[in-house]
Amino acid sequence: MKNDQKKCQAELDKNGLIPRKYYGQVFTTDPLVIKKFIQTVKYVYQENSKVVEVGGGLGYLTEDLANSFDDVEVIEYDAELFNVLNTKFAQNPNIRLNDTPRPKGRGIRRLGYRIK
Repeated sequence: MKNDQKKCQAELDKNGLIPRKYYGQVFTTDPLVIKKFIQTVKYVYQENSKVVEVGGGLGYLTEDLANSFDDVEVIEYDAELFNVLNTKFAQNPNIRLNDTPRPKGRGIRRLGYRIK
């Protein structure tokens, strides 16, 4: 299923989650935005680079990063979202989840913006 705002809201509702302004949570759902972001990251970093994503959210970008890079570390400070990511990606060998703020490697962080 395509990532979109309805799917994102359904996933938030299913897990009893509400985006927290404290963490600056923005859930990127637009497949075109994610695709262009991945293209940019691939242009800047080599495929064998370790990529660190700060704020994995619901994992929409994380999934595409793991399809493009072999070593993706995701740092998620929100314990509830960390649990969602852990459930989604526990079996993915390209993704390592981290709930502590000690990244090593090159960081990927989305800028805060809204998609309407």
